[in-house]
Amino acid sequence: MKRVAFLIAVALLAAAGKTQAQRISKVDFNVIDEAVKTSKSRYHYPKLFSRYKANDTTLSKVDYKYLYYGQPVMPGYQPYSRNPRKQELNHALEQNNYARVITLGKEILAAKPFDINTVFGMVAGYTNLNDPQGKQWDYKFRRLVDVILDSGDGLSRETAYVVTDPADEFIITGILGLEVVKQTVVDNKYDLLQVAQPNEYNLKELYFNIEKPLGTISKKATAKK
Repeated sequence: MKRVAFLIAVALLAAAGKTQAQRISKVDFNVIDEAVKTSKSRYHYPKLFSRYKANDTTLSKVDYKYLYYGQPVMPGYQPYSRNPRKQELNHALEQNNYARVITLGKEILAAKPFDINTVFGMVAGYTNLNDPQGKQWDYKFRRLVDVILDSGDGLSRETAYVVTDPADEFIITGILGLEVVKQTVVDNKYDLLQVAQPNEYNLKELYFNIEKPLGTISKKATAKK
């Protein structure tokens, strides 16, 4: 609860003291926002999203970039929403109940289609059942991770990895084999994750830009006034 209250305060400060973000690390949100909202664009969101839901493996890394970073201007973007079903999914994974994992995963992703942790659960579920759909879900998982890794290097504020959901930070640190020991909000726009040492990359910390998720909190707080 303390972290939620702190994030609300941070978001309000950010909304009061900044102009609308144009470019964050390597992500140009002006270009992405315009493209996903334009019906004649090849990146028009409804068209891309329809292919995403169908597990279309012809979607490119660039397509995934517009899908992932186009979320904030689409209806229903709620990065801080948490589904209690995820605990059930984790339990099902621990019990090797892969049919249950798939059932729960579909339910969770219907509400939050880019929940990367759940996408990975679907990979595990289908793969362990020797279902060829596992490859489709693995493609989806890898593309989403690649998009975040391509957004920066996490070594500074200016080159922070850009996420549309703070939970994705832990997907990236997990992929890199890093253990997070502390999480701090910095400058009203970054999550600074301090990581355990020693590690393969000799890293002490990683920066993640969370301006887009924080923006949803400031909008809700402003709407209540």
